[in-house]
Amino acid sequence: MKKLMLVLICMIFVSAFVNATVTLDKTEGTIEVDQGSSATIQLTVTNNNNYDFTNVKLSTENINDFMDSGDNQITIGFSDNADSTGFSLGVNQSRTIIITATTEETQYLGELSGAIIATATRPDNGTETARFTLTVDTQADMIDITLDEGNLDDEMYPGDSASFSIEVENNAGYDLEDVQITVWIVDIEDGDDIDIKSSKFDLDSSDNEEVDFDFDIPYNVDEQEYDIKVKVKGQDADDSNNDFEIIKTFNQIVDVAKEEDEEVYLTEPNLAFDTFKCGDSFNVDVSTINIGTDDLDNAYLELMIDGTDIVVKSEEFDLESDNYDDREKDVDFLVKLPSDLDEKTYQIRILAYTEDDDVVGSVYKTITIEECGVVQDDTNDETDSETEDEETEDEDNTVYLPTGWTTKFFSSENGKTIFWFMGNLALLVIIVYFVTVLVRKKSVKK
Repeated sequence: MKKLMLVLICMIFVSAFVNATVTLDKTEGTIEVDQGSSATIQLTVTNNNNYDFTNVKLSTENINDFMDSGDNQITIGFSDNADSTGFSLGVNQSRTIIITATTEETQYLGELSGAIIATATRPDNGTETARFTLTVDTQADMIDITLDEGNLDDEMYPGDSASFSIEVENNAGYDLEDVQITVWIVDIEDGDDIDIKSSKFDLDSSDNEEVDFDFDIPYNVDEQEYDIKVKVKGQDADDSNNDFEIIKTFNQIVDVAKEEDEEVYLTEPNLAFDTFKCGDSFNVDVSTINIGTDDLDNAYLELMIDGTDIVVKSEEFDLESDNYDDREKDVDFLVKLPSDLDEKTYQIRILAYTEDDDVVGSVYKTITIEECGVVQDDTNDETDSETEDEETEDEDNTVYLPTGWTTKFFSSENGKTIFWFMGNLALLVIIVYFVTVLVRKKSVKK
């Protein structure tokens, strides 16, 4: 009997602490604050158990949750020393704590969220906790930046064309000029951003301007949600020294999904030329990207040319689904054309296969075959060449010098000089000869 009573007492004692709770009047809340300013929100903590809490503290779970991508830190503070010494809380008592968020002058606009943890210590030194999600929405008093998601409100797939727009409203109280918008789709290309810039424009006081942006989802991309970061910069139309630059982040806007378990994207085949002759050999390069959700082991490609017996199979390779570097493979084919093809266009087909020989991707390329069936006669070519060299006069009695070293010699400057000298020397010899003959004739007459 005594043992039973002891067990019941222990169960009641344990039950009292098991049921002990610390509660908050809300589980989430938002602070709207301008750059370089502070703003607050209230949070009420209540003791709903049958014992006093000897020490209650509030703290951020991870302060880095309130740091933007430009390393601007939002400071989170608590009243009543709730984050340091804490406070006591009796049965059914409550305490309202003021949470303050302070931003930097260069703080990026937009929302940053993190957890605030309330921890209460029981008489047995155990603890009870409650969780509050705090969102800090940083704003700018001179510029309002909004995003129209366009087709980004739907899931996007690798290779899709995406479009959205950014609207800028001038609340500065004066005209702005040389305003330019730059957007980044953050980390979407293996940790690199896609960045797009608008042209510059002027923005009168209280006016707004909407600018459209377009980009393509990469094929080699992770399945996740991506942020869009927007920068607006410009200057006072009346004072060029009064310039500004404001950055705002829109979180988890681009939702990239994979549509199929097994799917491969093949890039357009790369060839040195599009036109070939019969008997030519050429290379075909293509990149293979796994855009499905499953890893592909022992995949391979096969190249065929329609209307021919040409079939070239690649080596087998693996493609992972969740690693950028191992999700893509470059494949090179060597193709030898037969000598008896018809002169026309042909289609190259490249298919991607799984290890089970299922087709999971394809791409096509058109080539043209010309100059087939012409037999080159080297003997006739040599005879024709010799005949042309031997001919020195055509039907118009035009004299041609034969090809060879003589032509090159007489067309050079040195050759021309020597030829001129030899001609003059010959002329001089002829004159001397005739003078000598005349002199001899006169001597004989005497």
